[in-house]
Amino acid sequence: MGAPQFRYQLIASLVVLVGCGDDGASEDAGVVIDAINVRPDVMNGVTCPNAEPNYPGALQSPTATDDGTTLTFFGDLNTDTPPDRLRIVVADNVAEPIGTFVLPHADWSVSICVDDSDSTCATELVAFSGTLRVESVSTRFKANLDRVLFVDSQATPTCSASVSQASLDVAIGAGA
Repeated sequence: MGAPQFRYQLIASLVVLVGCGDDGASEDAGVVIDAINVRPDVMNGVTCPNAEPNYPGALQSPTATDDGTTLTFFGDLNTDTPPDRLRIVVADNVAEPIGTFVLPHADWSVSICVDDSDSTCATELVAFSGTLRVESVSTRFKANLDRVLFVDSQATPTCSASVSQASLDVAIGAGA
């Protein structure tokens, strides 16, 4: 009779262990994102050509413009010539532009333009996972990025780059 009780205790212990997953809340926002550990099922841990594996969150030369149909944010991620730029775009007619959005998101386009000399974004890395928290899109664009993994292709990623954390706060100017 000892075997069934042992089996029950073992199963109960396994259930408890499975229920004790890591929610990530205890990790520091400044921790470098390891693409292999974040999404081992889709990412092979290779840094995209000319990109950095983990960009610092301090953005240089941030700008935000609204041309009447689209709000666009740019911020340089490094001091390279030409720089890699964070680009965030949302249409003005989005019903809920304020809030917390899990990336990728249908309304928000979040990407890195690698070696972007003229803002055409010829080499684009798209947000594959992470969080975008938007506080304002009226006179100022205020937002935060947290643990964003960027890849070269949503369907079949072959390389990655990341931004652990970035705070964005810039006046919105009129676009061309």
